Amino acid sequence: MVNEPHPWVAWADNLQRWGLAQPLAVLLEALGPFRWLVAQFLYGSLPLFTTPSTSSQWQAILRVLEDETAHREFINLLLEESRQ
Repeated sequence: MVNEPHPWVAWADNLQRWGLAQPLAVLLEALGPFRWLVAQFLYGSLPLFTTPSTSSQWQAILRVLEDETAHREFINLLLEESRQ
């Protein structure tokens, strides 16, 4: 598991391929303090949407929403990928 790439890299690649990296970066910026509310809603919804195999993906999404540093790093990754 140590050699697995961070899930953000795969997300950024897919979002770039679909042309959604820039719009998502703008949306994440616009959410601002509402990120916390979205994260709380997702925490409450996790039992409905997750399976053991997808739990780590959801945890990574929640980290992006809750942690300011992770939030900024993911946005930078999206914007970096969209320039390539």
